[in-house]
Amino acid sequence: MKIFPEVTKWMNGYDRDISVLQSARKALLSHPLRRTTPELCNASLCRLLAVTMIGAIEHVLETWKESDPRGILGQYFASGSNNGEKVTNLFEAFTEAGIQLDRAVFDDYLAIKYFRNAVVHARWKDYEKDWVRQRGFPLEMQEVTTSHWTRMLSVNKIMTRYLWAVFMPAFARTAETPSPEQLSDERPVLSRDDLARVIWNNLEAVNWRLFKAFETAAASCSLAGSWTNKEEWWMTLWQESRNKPDLFAAQRQLVEPALFSWDEYYRLTFERANLPTSDLERAGAVLRELHTALDPRFGHLLWPENATLTDRRELLRAQLRSDAQIELDRATWALDIGVIVYRMMINSTPCDLFAVRLPIVEPQKLAEFRPRATYAILAMEVSQLWRDLVEGGVPDLSGFASLRTMLERWSSTLG
Repeated sequence: MKIFPEVTKWMNGYDRDISVLQSARKALLSHPLRRTTPELCNASLCRLLAVTMIGAIEHVLETWKESDPRGILGQYFASGSNNGEKVTNLFEAFTEAGIQLDRAVFDDYLAIKYFRNAVVHARWKDYEKDWVRQRGFPLEMQEVTTSHWTRMLSVNKIMTRYLWAVFMPAFARTAETPSPEQLSDERPVLSRDDLARVIWNNLEAVNWRLFKAFETAAASCSLAGSWTNKEEWWMTLWQESRNKPDLFAAQRQLVEPALFSWDEYYRLTFERANLPTSDLERAGAVLRELHTALDPRFGHLLWPENATLTDRRELLRAQLRSDAQIELDRATWALDIGVIVYRMMINSTPCDLFAVRLPIVEPQKLAEFRPRATYAILAMEVSQLWRDLVEGGVPDLSGFASLRTMLERWSSTLG
C-alpha cells in the first residue's frame, strides 16, 4: 500500500483558495473602513466555496484512485452512475474496506455538490432541489448564512481526511466533526491595540507608495546609473527633488497622513508606556553592555518575562560572564524596556519614512520629520538589541547610523 499519495500543485492551489476565502470573509466583515452586509457577503462566499471545495475533492478522487490499492476511490467513477449513486458507491466502498465513516457527511457533500452545480449552470434540477432542501440548505442563493458557511468548511475538512484514510486508516478516527468556528456577523469593536495596528498599517502604506514613486523616478534617464550605494541613491533623489520641485508633488499629499499616523501610534503605544527619548537612550546603552557581558557559552539570553523580578535577576546573573561589571537592576530594567519596545516597533518603517523618504518629498518640513525620525531610530535600535540578545546574534546597527547620517546631510544642505 502506498503510504503517501501524491499531493499535486492543484491540491495545494485549492487549499490556498479556501484559506483565502476564509481570510477574505473575515476581512470583509471586520474592516473598520467599510460597511459590509453580512448576508450578501455570506451568500457570495458560500457560492465560491462550494465551487472550490467540490473541485478540490473531485480532483483528489481522480488523482488518487490509481494509487489506491483497494479500489475504494475508483467506485466514485463507476460507469453510468449519477451523482447520488457516486457518493453512495464511495461510502459503501469505505464501509466494505472496514473504514467506518459518518454517512451524514457524505449526504451533506452531495447537497453541496448539487448547490455547486446550480451555481455553475445557473439552474436547478428537481431531484437536486429536493435533496438540497432535505439536507437543510437553501434553494435561494442569497439565503445562505454563516451556519451554512461553517458547515461547508466542516464537510470539506472531514471529506479530505476520509480520502487520506484510504492510505492511512488512522485519519478516519481524526475526522470527527470539529467544533463549529465561532463566527459572528456583528460589526467588530476595535480595541486600543487594534487601532494601533491599523494606524501602523497606514504608515506602511505611505512608506510603500513613496518607495514605488522613488523607483519610478530612479528609472528615468536623468537618474539611471548615477549612484553606487543606497546613500548615494537617496542623495541623488534629494538633489533631484530640490532641482525639480514638482518631481514628487503628487506624493506630498502623503505627508499629513504620515505625520498624523505616527503621532497617533506614538500616543497609543510609546506615550502610554511612558517611554521618553531619555529612557530609550539609557536602555540602548545597557543592552549594548549586556551583549558584551553575556557568557558566550549560552549563545543567547534566556529571559522569561513573566517570572518574578527576583527570579529574573538570578537567572540573568547566571548567564553573565563571571567578570561582568553590570548592575543587575539596570540590566533587568533595560531588558523589560526592550520587551515592550520590541512589541511596538514592528519593523523599521517609521525610521525610513521620517529620516529619508519624507524629507526627499517635502524638504522644507525637515524640522517636523527629524524629531520623529530620531525617536523611531532609537526605538528600533532598542528593539534589535533586545531581539539579538534573546535570539542570539551580533546586532548590526549600521543601517541606523546611515539614517542618522542622512538626517545630518539634509540639515546641512538646507543650512
